[in-house]
Amino acid sequence: MLNLVKKDIRLNRLVLLIFLVAGLVCIPIEIIRKGGTLFFALFIQVILCHVLFITSRQSAQTEKENRLLNTLPLSRWSIVTGKYLFYFLCALGNALWLTLIALFMALMGMPGVISPYMQFMMMMATGIIYFTFMLPVSYCSPQYTGAVALIVYLVVIFIPSKLPRWLGTGEVDFPQIIGSFAHKLGGLLLPLIVVLLILLSLGSLMVSQNAYKKAEF
Repeated sequence: MLNLVKKDIRLNRLVLLIFLVAGLVCIPIEIIRKGGTLFFALFIQVILCHVLFITSRQSAQTEKENRLLNTLPLSRWSIVTGKYLFYFLCALGNALWLTLIALFMALMGMPGVISPYMQFMMMMATGIIYFTFMLPVSYCSPQYTGAVALIVYLVVIFIPSKLPRWLGTGEVDFPQIIGSFAHKLGGLLLPLIVVLLILLSLGSLMVSQNAYKKAEF
């Protein structure tokens, strides 16, 4: 299973490298607009998840994954679980990288609207929730994967810019809203996020495994 994860990392190393560099853009954004880094970091996390999903889940439609199962001593369980591990590790790694950038900016006198710890939890949760939703779709109905992924992408791109007009208000301060929400959760943030992510991940994994187990090829 670990070899499957390493395989996906090698195949997507260019994408991962590009987003590592993109994370550094948070520094000039914070200099230009205080508090703008948090929303940009969330945006980067979602787009990374979207790009990784689109590029690596094409195998489900081209049947490369199925040929891998037929030519190597691998079980369907290990293929699905390995895919989940790869995506979750990428979400975790990028969240950690963006949090380290936030820590660096705080040391340079540019503290964020929320603590780096809370930012890390939000980045991690964003990535994992994206994959727990999209992966079952790709295994249950791979023919609709591209359309669903495109809808999710458009929602992430357009809703933040259209929300002020829909609400009939001026500019919405997303960093402030996110910071206020995280502050209200306080000490409950960690257990709530951990329990939610565990339940979502297990449920998503079970759905994907059952779907791939029943697949005929």
